[in-house]
This record gives sequence, structure tokens and C-alpha cells, in this order.
Amino acid sequence: MTLLCQLIGTFLMFLGFIAVLAGAMLHRMKQEDLGRMYISATMMAGGEMSDTPTVRFLTRVRGNDPLKKQWALGLLLGGLLVALVGAWLA
Repeated sequence: MTLLCQLIGTFLMFLGFIAVLAGAMLHRMKQEDLGRMYISATMMAGGEMSDTPTVRFLTRVRGNDPLKKQWALGLLLGGLLVALVGAWLA
């Protein structure tokens, strides 16, 4: 049981670290970069609007700076919480 807890804790710490990095990257990203990501994501499907979660996220966030900051803060705090739970578990 102890080895399993350590493995799950390590995985959660790594997952939290990735979420913190994603939140920091989203916070520092400019609106122009989000627009480029949106164009790239929609053109990969042959110019058709796909209904994937990534495209829907980019559609909502690319012109809405307060929503982008809210998502970035949520990713940062959520990742920190998951990493702390993983550290407690390990």
C-alpha cells in the first residue's frame, strides 16, 4: 500500500507541476498568440470548424482577457493544490 501511495503521490505532483506550467504560460500569452493558435487549430481540420474542446477553449479565450486570466489563475491554483495533495500522499 505504501508503494502505491508513493506512486500516486508522485504522479499527482507531476500533474500539478504540468498544470502550474500551463497556467503560467497561459497568463503570459498575448492575445495575438492565442489568435495564431486558433487559426492553426481551425486550419488543421481543412478549414472546417471542429467541435473539439481545444478549439472551443481557444474560441472563448482568444478575445476575452479577463477570462484568460481567470483560467490561468485557476490552472495555477489547481495545479498547486494537486501537487500539494500529491506531496502529502507521497
